[in-house]
Amino acid sequence: DDFTGDGLETVKIFPSGKQALYYGYVKDGRGTYDTGAATIGAVATPWLKAEVGLTYQVRFWMYRVVESFSGQFDRTRVFVVFHNGTKYLRPDTGDEIGSGLEHQYAARHQIFYRDSSHPASTTWEQVFSDKFKFPKGNAQPQTPQMRIIFEFESRDNRFNDYLGWLIDDVWVGEPLTIISDPPPNGVERVRYGTDPNPDPDIVVHFQLKAAGGSGRYRWA
Repeated sequence: DDFTGDGLETVKIFPSGKQALYYGYVKDGRGTYDTGAATIGAVATPWLKAEVGLTYQVRFWMYRVVESFSGQFDRTRVFVVFHNGTKYLRPDTGDEIGSGLEHQYAARHQIFYRDSSHPASTTWEQVFSDKFKFPKGNAQPQTPQMRIIFEFESRDNRFNDYLGWLIDDVWVGEPLTIISDPPPNGVERVRYGTDPNPDPDIVVHFQLKAAGGSGRYRWA
């Protein structure tokens, strides 16, 4: 759908170029989540293969416009849920909870949070979740897996005539870690022998090694 009001034309230029998840609906060319009542909704990824003890992070693009207020309204949250192939697991201990959907709620571990007290987006922004690990329980999981849940909750029926929350290009994996020593700070010039004036045209190269993340690495 096209968003035409309130200068939000940039919303429809999705990072993926095709489509995005959206909490809200289009009314008269404007996005809104105002239904006259308090609303809540969530979407979950498929089950993702995981490894016990490995560190993960979620990265995604979002466009989020909600009311501006000091209270905890219009909450946008991201959770991770762990599963051993049979039952949901406690995120802190790895102990089994149960296999029903009610147990999924108890197994949720929050890894990202924004509400009405946080500034609204003015363009698409890339954000990162907290880092997390698949918990080590008393027994090795037969099929360690996890899923990511994105949840929006207005918490009241007032001041909800705003764009809402769009999500695009979700990535789940090992966070980027530099495994080599970083280059020295500042500009390094090479000095030959006793020459008091280093040659500014000589370029010194450093090689960095990194693990995790995705795509090409860039040092900035």
